[in-house]
Amino acid sequence: MISTLVRLPGFLLGMFAMYWSLQVGGLLYRVKFLSRKGRNDMYDWGSVLTDFFRLKLYRCGDKKLHKGPRCLYLCNHRSWCDFFLDMVLAEGRASVLSRGMVFVVFTLGCLFAWCGNYIQFFNRSAVKDHEKFNQWLEDMLKQGPLPGIVVYPEGHRNLKSTPLPLRRGILKFGYSRKIPCQIIMTKNKESVICEKNLTIGFGKKLVVGYSDVIDPAEFDDFEIFAKKVQIVWDNMWATVHAAEISELPPLEFNELSTYEVPSRNFFALAASMVLGMVSFFATLYIMSSTAYGILGFFFRFVGLL
Repeated sequence: MISTLVRLPGFLLGMFAMYWSLQVGGLLYRVKFLSRKGRNDMYDWGSVLTDFFRLKLYRCGDKKLHKGPRCLYLCNHRSWCDFFLDMVLAEGRASVLSRGMVFVVFTLGCLFAWCGNYIQFFNRSAVKDHEKFNQWLEDMLKQGPLPGIVVYPEGHRNLKSTPLPLRRGILKFGYSRKIPCQIIMTKNKESVICEKNLTIGFGKKLVVGYSDVIDPAEFDDFEIFAKKVQIVWDNMWATVHAAEISELPPLEFNELSTYEVPSRNFFALAASMVLGMVSFFATLYIMSSTAYGILGFFFRFVGLL
């Protein structure tokens, strides 16, 4: 109980920074919400937090991010750090398939991402017709400016030392649409944020590995394709988690892609950013007023003693 109370202030600070990182990025104009061209919102937003946490990324292996016209980026889910780190590792080229509960937790950031078609929400238990769901997801991808999508094929957070069997639903989507897949495996995400233990870390070193691209068009049978993805996933897990950071080069991001925001999204993105900024300053005002009131009461109380 005492250790939890000791960790809580640092964790709340990290959550506060994470919640308002988009608005801070807009105020610094690292997220270029007033421009239609030359944008990479998801990378720019994520990089605000990688800088805040002072993360040091190292590359395991010689493979790089696949930058084809379409791609499913299969990432390991360890903690809330995934939400911004994987956007950076995918170089802002991917939207996110996420459960609706994430919107409840990070409302303003998710609203911005939704306005730009950078995030798609779903309720797993409500998916009854898988083909209808796959068609909906494909339509959402076509409407957005990003060519890829980040998914978490294990289905939920996995803090174990061994990988889990991959869920077949998203693999069937990729196979049926012949969308190439690439695994992005990261070691030590939970050292940055671990909501389970209420811990936050700064200056942490993370190991990142990119797999070969797995093209479903090369497989005549889905079962063979799914087995191949699982094998590559397991091998990437073992390789990345066994890597020694001292032997790895830094992971660098060069020649980032940019895009033009469609007019139907531009004004919604700008409006959601302004709404977030107003909410940010209102929150700061309420917090400072509350702190001032508490301190004033404390000093008045001390003066009566």
